Amino acid sequence: MSHTKTNGYVYINSHSAPVKNLQPKKVLSIKEYLENRNFYFDGKYNRIVESSKVKRFLTDKYFIFLVRGNEFIEAKNLEYASYYPRRDKDWNVVENHVKDALFFKLDTSYIYKSEHFPGQYFLREKENEGSFFLEEVKTHKNLRLDNNILDLKNFIRSSSLYNKSTNQFNVYRLCTYLYEYKIILVRTEENEVQYIEVSAGQAIE
Repeated sequence: MSHTKTNGYVYINSHSAPVKNLQPKKVLSIKEYLENRNFYFDGKYNRIVESSKVKRFLTDKYFIFLVRGNEFIEAKNLEYASYYPRRDKDWNVVENHVKDALFFKLDTSYIYKSEHFPGQYFLREKENEGSFFLEEVKTHKNLRLDNNILDLKNFIRSSSLYNKSTNQFNVYRLCTYLYEYKIILVRTEENEVQYIEVSAGQAIE
């Protein structure tokens, strides 16, 4: 399904034979259902569906059938993929510029600047130190804060990306999640506030 009000595609796979004579109380539009902002990444402007929300609130809770006349085809897999990043006709990378912002305090006890890679920040995490990084894009002096300033350590460790039994977080999923936002590190030095825009990346070890 390529035409939705979101900035992405919906993929539905089915490998089962159609079932007949079911009697559903109501048949919904999967397009309209997924266009509900409850499935979007948090924020005012994002138009990207968060796949983990689709899994948690839809595919893990219900059996899904596609209705064609009196035939009911069970959807074995429903996935969502963002349009971005993509390439234009000249093969240039096109990014999604309509994003909400996440502001994180630049807590040097957890976020530290690399000595070997200028402009990169790493996290003091037991198992993942060095594999996940934040890279400076540009510095702003005056920004309007649309959201509260968050604690990155608490943000990661309280999310579904963090495995408490191993004390590790999923680097790829964190990068994918943060890609859908503008990430701002907030640093205060001598009563001056700096807003450092960064992008998330994963080092190849």
